[in-house]
Formats: sequence, structure tokens, C-alpha cells
Amino acid sequence: MSGINDFPPVHDELNLLTTPKILQWNNQSRLEAPVAGGALVQGVYLSFSDGGEGSVWNEMEVNKLVSAPETNPTATAWWTDGSALNLFAGEAKRMAVTFQLSTKYLKQVNDLEIVLDANRFEGANMDLDFDLKLEVFDLNGIPVPYSSVYAGGTSSFGVIPGIYNTGDGRKVLKFFQHSTDPGVPSPFIPGSLDNKLLRITLVSGIPVGEIGAHAPAALVVNRISIQSETPSLNLDLSNHGVFEAGMNCITPFVPENTVTLSASGLTLKV
Repeated sequence: MSGINDFPPVHDELNLLTTPKILQWNNQSRLEAPVAGGALVQGVYLSFSDGGEGSVWNEMEVNKLVSAPETNPTATAWWTDGSALNLFAGEAKRMAVTFQLSTKYLKQVNDLEIVLDANRFEGANMDLDFDLKLEVFDLNGIPVPYSSVYAGGTSSFGVIPGIYNTGDGRKVLKFFQHSTDPGVPSPFIPGSLDNKLLRITLVSGIPVGEIGAHAPAALVVNRISIQSETPSLNLDLSNHGVFEAGMNCITPFVPENTVTLSASGLTLKV
């Protein structure tokens, strides 16, 4: 099933600049993804194939199940379980999930991790193989060369075939890892992911099993995260002056009355 042409066009056509992205920070608190408060976070997109042998893709309006099923669902479905996302495609369908992340303003971005698992219910006997497409763009939506992220890299971002199978159980996918080993070819360039847009798509084949098997496993996305410096903004008032703010408040422009704005973990345009 591997190959770029097997990826759903409904995901390729997402407008990278205008559609919502996963954000990793809320002030100085790290956000959960792909699920927070029982709902999908922004920047997560689901689709399932519809038609003969998974050949036609649609952005299907698949109802979310209220609670996690105890046995294999009878139709295409998705549900949340704590902070995890579960997707079930059915016997003759394929599934795809896209994550769009923004690292705008962040500094020292690295260490993208996607934690996958499988839900086998009470005896799934069919498994799904997944390819992954990894893309990096600047804030204008222009693709970033592989060599701009990995020093001396001669490869390119794109499709990684067979990266996961539900028969593998729990697996952590890791990208953009720092390495201090001088023998590592094409090491990750620190800071190269700052102020970027990332798009990661996982797409499955049709479930495969022995003759007579009719119970596919479900894909579980436990976590997707990326690391960066903790962002913070600080307003520092002069120790000797007075700064008044509000209606009818006037602060004289004298040397003693100063306000200093400082930032850490952020790259701000001034």
C-alpha cells in the first residue's frame, strides 16, 4: 500500500496557513494532544476511505462514540479514552489522521514524539499497516529542505513506508532528536524548527488477517508532543519610578519612569 499516491487528497488539500494548528503551550502550561478535556484538540484531522477496497477518500462525518466500546465496533468510528484518540476503520476501509503543528515564536524546538498503540478489544484478528508522511514548512507555507533541518542531509522529507503496524503494540515514533555523538550522520540542527509549520499524516492500508478474520484492531494515538524552551513574558518596572496605567492615568516620560519588556523561550518581532 506504500506510496505517496495512497495518501488521502482531502488531507493534502488542507490549507496549511488558515486551518487550525496544534499549539503546545497555554501561557506556561503544556497542552495535551491529541485529546484534551474529552475532545480533539485543534489541528487534528480524521478521514476514512469510502468505496471499493478503500480506493475513495472522503472527509466522512463519522460519529464519535460516547464511550470506549468493549468489543469491536460494527462500523467506522472514533472515540476518546482519557487523553488518547482511538480510530476504527472497519474491514474494507482505510483511515488517516493528520496533525498540524505550529512552532511560531518558539525557540529551540526539537524532539517530536508520537506514541501509538493498538486496541484489540476482546480478540482482534486483523491488523493495519501504516505509512507516515512528514512535512516541514516555513510560516509562509514554503517547504523547508531536509538539509536545512539535518546538517549535510541528502534525503528529503516525505513518505516513510511501514512505520507502524497495529500488531506492534505500543511504539514511540521519534523525530528531530538532538545527538551529541560525532559519528551520527546528518545531525539535527538546533533551532532549525523554530517558527515553522509541521504536518504529519498517518495513513493505513486495509486491515489484513487470516481467511475468515473479521475483527480489525483500532489505532490508538496516546500522545503527540514537541519540546521547546518554556515561553514567558515579563514586564519590569523601574525601581525608582512610577508607572500608572488605566483611565485618566498619565505617566510622565522621564528617565525614572521606565517599563522593560523581556521574553524567554520566544522569538518576538518588534
